[in-house]
Order: sequence, then C-alpha cells, then structure tokens
Amino acid sequence: TVPASPQIESEPHKFDVRQTVPASPQIESEPHKFDASAEFSIPPGTDPAGETQLIIETNKKSYFQWKGYGLKLHIPENALPPGVHQCNVAIRALLFGQFRLPPNCILASSVYQIKAPVNFDRPVTLEIQHCSSFDSTAHLSFVVAYATSEPPYHFQKLEGGDFPSSYSYGSISLDHFCFIGIIQWLRGLFSSRTALQYCAQLYRIFQQNPVVWGLHFVITKDLDCQITAIRKKLEEEHSEVQVDDQFLVEFQDNVITLSIP
Repeated sequence: TVPASPQIESEPHKFDVRQTVPASPQIESEPHKFDASAEFSIPPGTDPAGETQLIIETNKKSYFQWKGYGLKLHIPENALPPGVHQCNVAIRALLFGQFRLPPNCILASSVYQIKAPVNFDRPVTLEIQHCSSFDSTAHLSFVVAYATSEPPYHFQKLEGGDFPSSYSYGSISLDHFCFIGIIQWLRGLFSSRTALQYCAQLYRIFQQNPVVWGLHFVITKDLDCQITAIRKKLEEEHSEVQVDDQFLVEFQDNVITLSIP
C-alpha cells in the first residue's frame, strides 16, 4: 500500500536555521575529539529505516554518500571550529512519524535525524533525495524541526536550497543539524498523488513450512530509503527473498498505471 500522507497543520513562521537552531551540546570523548553517538536515541513516534555514523576531520575535505538511503554530505576542509580536530556525526533515516508540516504540502523525502556535537565554521552541504514530479523551488522546499522529547514534531520551512532539473536530489548548506526533509507544495495541483513519483516492486518469498514461493507486491514512494527498508524487513522475516524488476507507478483519473519496460 502507498504510505498515508503526513498530517498537516497551519504554517508556522518561516525561519533561518542559522539564527534559531540552538547549538548542540559538546560531548568530549577524547581531547579535541567529539562524539555525537551518545544519547542518540530513536525519537518517540517515528519509524526508523537505518542509522550510520560519519567521522569528520578538520584538515580534510570529504564526501559521504549513504548508499541505499538517499543522503549525501559534502564536508569542506577546516569545517570544524578551532581546537577540534575530529568529530563523530550520527545520522538516522526516518520513514514515518508524527510529523506536522506546513499547510498545502506533503513530505517528498525521508526525514533525516542528524546530530553533530559542534557547530561548523564552514557550512556542510547536504543532498537529500526526493520523489517529486517537479524540480523547482516553486514546488519544493526544505523543512526542519527541533528535537523534542515528545511528538508531534513541528516542521517549518527553511529558506534556501537548490533543486536542479532532471536530478532527484535537493541540496542545502547548513552549519549545524536537526531533523530535515523536503516537502512538495500542493498549491495549484489537482491531486497530491500526481505530485509524487511512486514505484512498484515484486518480491518472491520462499517459505519452508510448507515449502512454497509467495509473491509480495509493494507500492511505495520512489525513494531509495523506503525501498531499502522494505527489502530489509522482508529479508529478516523470510529465509529467502528474490527481488524482481522495479516499475514506476502513475496515478491518473483514479487509475493506477504500471510503467513496465
């Protein structure tokens, strides 16, 4: 089934993350080294897809791609503040959750919980995959939310960001992190279903008792993160899983169309 769109409320004021996001506490594990993995718990009311960690060193320019999860980071040289030679950044991908978005929009990406123990002297560029049918700032925006102890998590529009044509990633530069994702504005669109791209995946499942092959047909947003999470869940539940070809799905006039090559 296609995941339900997140609940939406009235639009909060726009804000600039550099002015309003509070600085993360610094957790020192070794002299001049900082670790963000401590107390990196799963936010209540969310469905995590996976997590990873990234080590940033101050004298190195680096590039990080989280394969299968739709996230890329570009870290410039000397991004860390003076006196900090290395820090550990913790990252978690969230499929769903009690997310409150601005009005007239739907979530077009996974949500990423990123925790860094320091603010950066030079902005780090994030690239996040989206499944929007459009690729302009008129239809897409980044949104961020504070990490609170209890849901719901209220997201607000973040000014800036770039969404190149014919590229399924949006990019933005930040000097510190929080919950972040991409939304698709629905203004002027007939249906929210036509605003996003979906894909269908056929899985062949082997069952031992009785011995039989079953078929699982899954339709989800065309996002690497969701596709990876579904495959991993099936592999955990069944002894053998075979993945067939992936097909694009279109919704037109209340009809579901599969684009099979």
